[in-house]
Amino acid sequence: MSDFGNNKGKRSKFAQFKPRKIVKPEQPLEYKNVEYLSKFIGPTGKLQSRRRTGFDGQDQRKLANAVKLARFMGLLPFVGSMQGDVEREPRGGRDRFSRGPRDSESRSDNGDSDSSSRGER
Repeated sequence: MSDFGNNKGKRSKFAQFKPRKIVKPEQPLEYKNVEYLSKFIGPTGKLQSRRRTGFDGQDQRKLANAVKLARFMGLLPFVGSMQGDVEREPRGGRDRFSRGPRDSESRSDNGDSDSSSRGER
């Protein structure tokens, strides 16, 4: 006889939910603890997510408030990281404010070509 109501030997359609491992902060989450707080700030100045830090909601809020207070007091930068501020070349090989074509070969060296294209005499 076969049991139709029993699912022995069959796989479940859905994966089992694994609870996330919650991490407690190693040091106190205070605005004065700048070195520890800077670990949780990315290179663009954004806070890392709860999934990345592993903190529970309460500790993540404490972290956010401590970073906000440290930024307000001038201990942490609002944008970018504290280590390795390197200037980068602009993309495209030219500065943002230059106008005209990218390469000088496409420009016409002929001075009266502008007037002839407009139909002026």
